[in-house]
Amino acid sequence: MIFAPNTGDSAPPLRRRTTGQALVELALILPLVLGLLFAIIDLGYYLFVNVSVTHATREGVRFAAMNNRTRAEVESWIHRSAPGVAIPSTGAITITTIANDPDFGDGAPSVAIQVAFPHTFLVPLFMIGKSTGNVFSESKMIVQTFERVPGITF
Repeated sequence: MIFAPNTGDSAPPLRRRTTGQALVELALILPLVLGLLFAIIDLGYYLFVNVSVTHATREGVRFAAMNNRTRAEVESWIHRSAPGVAIPSTGAITITTIANDPDFGDGAPSVAIQVAFPHTFLVPLFMIGKSTGNVFSESKMIVQTFERVPGITF
């Protein structure tokens, strides 16, 4: 390495400072990283809601088909079967009974339950600009009461 002779000038060579550059890079990247983090959390919660609503629908139709219960009891059972999800008490649950259901071979009585949960997204990225979406689940089962009653009372 060749050094220049000391000419008596003791000023160090100029060096660029990079602290301002790092701060600008952080300001540009941080919103993207936080948006991605919240989108991942939001997707995880959406999947949790979807599984919970599906589970509650299946539990509700099983409870209705096996026990000859009233509509209020079935709705209460559905609400209890979805922990962590506040299913609205009005308009979200539809219960339908069919005396001779053609979907089943012998025309047995059946009960069908539909649950629609309005989910609000934290980050509207997954719904392409929309901030709400419905989680919908439907389940149907043959009525099997132990008293040999041909249907359930609603």
